[in-house]
Amino acid sequence: MNTLTVTADKKNYIKQLHFNLWDSKKNNLHFLDIGILCKNENFNIEIKLPKTERLPALIDLTSKFKDNIPNAIFNASVDIEEKNKVKILKLENNERYCLSPIDTSKCINKDKLDISVEKLLDSKTNAPIAEWRYYRFRITNFDLSKAIVEVDSKSKSFESSFTACKVVDFRINDSKLLPVLEAQKIASSADKFEKIHFLYITDINEDIQLADVNYTSRFLEREIWNDYLDLDEQKLDMIAYHLRQKDTLSANFLIKCNYTKTSIGHLIVYALIVIALALIANHLPTLLKEIFIFLKSIFVKG
Repeated sequence: MNTLTVTADKKNYIKQLHFNLWDSKKNNLHFLDIGILCKNENFNIEIKLPKTERLPALIDLTSKFKDNIPNAIFNASVDIEEKNKVKILKLENNERYCLSPIDTSKCINKDKLDISVEKLLDSKTNAPIAEWRYYRFRITNFDLSKAIVEVDSKSKSFESSFTACKVVDFRINDSKLLPVLEAQKIASSADKFEKIHFLYITDINEDIQLADVNYTSRFLEREIWNDYLDLDEQKLDMIAYHLRQKDTLSANFLIKCNYTKTSIGHLIVYALIVIALALIANHLPTLLKEIFIFLKSIFVKG
């Protein structure tokens, strides 16, 4: 088990956190998207990732905010305007967010990300352009094994040889998994977030067996999401499972699902079984006839 930590050097400056964990075997999508809604003020954000040997590889996603993609990301109607060369997202509730790219070359610091937020001001009035800012970026090499455990069934049944179980255990600021001093630091300085959203996106043929009772699900429209994902064509439709927690310092999201294993080895085994059954079915009448004749000869002699 592992946990991400998200903290700021000014308390309650982060309003919402958005995590999209992409895990599509058919479309070869395995990465983590992070969205941060925070105050348009001067402060610093630190995101510490689960320990890994890799340096985080980042892509800023703010250039993807065009056409219907903002509506799909927020699952709401979003208008975009521009002010002082800054894109402003206008939501249905009249909230306005400055869309803010991150400098991917400067924020990586070993296994953590340091984001320096600087207040955006109107060049004419010197007033804040908007109250809130929104960052969105992707960790392309996020180690999914830190959040997903694959479990093969130990049952010897025919059905179990073609199915497997997967447990998604995604945690933010879980003090139980942190060194004592770090947990104390988070407890004393970290934000209490208004909302933490977690979306697990996977192939549509996976069956959810267990999740938070409040989860919702969304079918991802190919014509919208292919551009966001830089896909020419999806090999299989995907579905997003959406879990959320409110007014919290930390969050744990657990999902359990089953899926069908379709490796070449399994297909060969399946084909051989089908062939064997076909051969048996084809020769079964002749075999039964010969057994009947043999048994009849025994009883006649007797």
